[in-house]
Formats: sequence, C-alpha cells, structure tokens
Amino acid sequence: MLIGEFNESFPPITDGVANVVRNYAHWITKDLSFNSRCIVVTPDVPENTDSREIFEVVRYASLPFLLRPPYRLGMPHLDAQFRTRLEAIPFDIVHAHTPFNSGLIAASYARRHGVPLVASFHTKYRDDFLPFVRSPAIADAMIREIVRFYDKADSVWTVSNASVDALREYGYKGPVTVIQNGTELTPADPSHRRSAACDSVCAALGLRDGTPVFLYVGQHVWQKNLRLLVESLALVRDGLLRARRNPGPDGGPSFHMLFVGGGDAAKELEELVESHGLSQETRFLGVVRDREILRGLFERSDLFLFPSKYDTSALVIRESAAALCPTVFIEGSTVSEGVEDGVNGYLADDTPQSFAKRILAVLEDPEALKRTGTGAQRDFHRSWTTVAGEVMGQYREILARFGSEPARPVQKRSTMRAADATKRKAVRADQASKKKAEGSGRQRKRSGSIVPSSETSTPSDESSAS
Repeated sequence: MLIGEFNESFPPITDGVANVVRNYAHWITKDLSFNSRCIVVTPDVPENTDSREIFEVVRYASLPFLLRPPYRLGMPHLDAQFRTRLEAIPFDIVHAHTPFNSGLIAASYARRHGVPLVASFHTKYRDDFLPFVRSPAIADAMIREIVRFYDKADSVWTVSNASVDALREYGYKGPVTVIQNGTELTPADPSHRRSAACDSVCAALGLRDGTPVFLYVGQHVWQKNLRLLVESLALVRDGLLRARRNPGPDGGPSFHMLFVGGGDAAKELEELVESHGLSQETRFLGVVRDREILRGLFERSDLFLFPSKYDTSALVIRESAAALCPTVFIEGSTVSEGVEDGVNGYLADDTPQSFAKRILAVLEDPEALKRTGTGAQRDFHRSWTTVAGEVMGQYREILARFGSEPARPVQKRSTMRAADATKRKAVRADQASKKKAEGSGRQRKRSGSIVPSSETSTPSDESSAS
C-alpha cells in the first residue's frame, strides 16, 4: 500500500501534528509486515533534513508565514515541478492532517484519482483564528469552511474522545474514528528511573537532588495558557519560601522551571518570567530535537506542567508518562481526558492560584508523587508501533470499503525514481489519449495540475489559510 501523509508542517518545523505525521510515516514504512510505504507531502523549508528519513518527503514551494513564524505559507499553484511529481505518485490512499493547503492538495488528488481521503482533526482552529481576525463572526465563518472540508472526507479521525466533542461543536455531524497518539520513548524502570541520559542532563544544567524540577515542552504561544503557568510559578516560589523560610540548597533557587520549545511568544514569555522575578528559577532551553536529551529532561523532572486548554492531544504527555513524570492539567481541558486526580495525574482549576496550590500540595508527599508517576505510565504510555498497527488496520478497512485493496508489492525507496519515470510516461500517454477523445472544443484541466476543475471546485477547495 502506498500512503500519502499531507500536512502544513514537518521537521525541521516541529509541532505536535508534524510529529504525528513523521511517526506515522516512519513506523509504517519501517514495519515490513505492513508491506506498505508512506510519502509525506508538505511545504518546502530551507535547510530541511529530509535525507535522514527512511521515507520520502515531497516538498512544494513556500514563503515565510510572517504572522506565525517559523511556519511556511505553501504556494503549490506556483510549483509546476511539484504538480508533475505529485501526478506521478500512485497513492492508494491519502491522509490529510490539515484542512489547509496540504489538505486541499490531498482532497484534490483523491477526487482526480478515485482514491479514499482520510482527514484528521488535530487542532482547535477557532482558537488559532481569533487572535488574527479579532472577530468571532469571521472566525465562525472560517470554521464553517473547515467543517465542509471534513464533510467531504471518506473517513474522519481525531486523537481523543474529547476532541470529537470539539469537532461536534464546530458543526461536524458525520462518523469519527479515534486514533490516539503514541511515543517512541521506552518506559522507565520504576526501581531505577534515571538513565545515563538523565545524569548527563543534570550535569549539564546543574540540577541537584533536593530541588524540585518542573518541565514544559511545547510551542511558546499564548494559546497554551502559558501566562497562567508563569503566574502560578510565582505563587509556588512564594509558597516554598514561606514553608522553608529560606531559598533552596546553598542559597540557590527553590525550584527549577525548564521551558523547551519555541514560538512567536517566546520573547514575551521570557519578559513575563523576568517581570515576575523568576529569572533565577527559570531556564529557556529552546527547541531540543535530541531524543536522548528529552528523555533525560523528562526523567529528571518531578512534574510536567501543561495548563493548555487549546490542545486536542499532546505527545509530550505520553513522553512524560513514559518517564514516570506525572502531569498537572487544567480540569476539563481536552488533554485531561482519562486523568484521575492523584492516580495518574493532577487536576487544577483554570486559575494561577489553583494551579500553584496543586503543585505545592503534590510536593508535600514525595511517595504519593511516585505512585502517581507509575499510574501515569500505566495509563498513558503507548508505543508508536501499536499506533501504526491500528492506523494500518483502519487504512485497510477503508480501502476494502472502496473495493480497492492493493495487491502489488511495495517498492524499495532506491527503486522509486525509475518507477516514477515509468509512471510519468504512462500518465502523459493517458492524458494525451483523453485529450484526443474529448476534442479541442471541450474545456480541460492542465496536465498535472493540482487545482480542481471549475466543475468540482468549491470555495473551501481554493482557500489557502495556514
């Protein structure tokens, strides 16, 4: 089976959805028992690292998205080479992880070639739109276009039951399949939690035993409720100082707060930390792509702090759980699905006071904290190999409904260029034959165009939001 995974972002631009796409493509391609291969379709990024992947990445022209760096604004209609390349790929099924440019390319390909379209709902788009359009009415109109995109898909997926509710709130009424995300991090041993990676991180950052360590990994954007996080940390510092009546060991900070990631609010976030007098306690580590360093950070952290109400799912929560590090959530948030307070995580109200109070209470009972970390690992750790098996099962069911289960063997990547050249010749010959049969008086699409014909296009097909 040849599968197309389409998304707006892909490494080196890193976010949750980009990581999902990469892991789908990696684990499906890697497992030879699937007899399948993925190709990722995404906007071009200067100095990309695609050569490191075991699957192919097809890029199309893009420009910097000035409203949301480091994201790119795809320009597929200006990239003739990409359009020709796309037409030469014989996908059996296409999967859109976005309703924007890459998703519209997937939808157009599916219509032209008669293959199934899967569409995943990963993001609360209304929360993305409002800060830019500053009009609930305009945001709602944009959401209606998003729903039209999902209405046209052959199968709609989400990453949690709570995100199904969000999609319903937007107005989607069709069936939904839930495929939860995973992590490649192996579960830490409860009897010896810290690995060599943890020891290296502690030495590099000077993290000593006896000082609590808190961690946040994710985009530095205000939608993640990071203002509440910083304000709660100021209250935690004050609470610890009152309890101890002095700073941390040897006059150091009473805790360490580590921020990992980047985003358009990164500079303002640092300024907010400074304004609350938290510079001594806080470190900004930037984007960390080394998985062993991330493993070490999770293993050393006492709590993972994730106050986001914006996310539909978060890979970092599963990564944290793998390392026996429980998460503090906002009660009622989509990502808090399945959390039992004090059993496999912690819940707080959506106020700095409540969030800080929950952190301080947790630190009072180290043994209970360990038990909760074990519960988090038990309930939330899930491997990408398990996810890949579920995804492939769904793909095969969808293809079976189409009556088009592929029987051809999957080619190795090293043979792709020759196969693609043969396919392109066949496509050109077929197109020439169709043109001759149709006659010169009939309106036709350009060869290799990804833009839908006027007979099938809708306003949402032609939108280019990102």
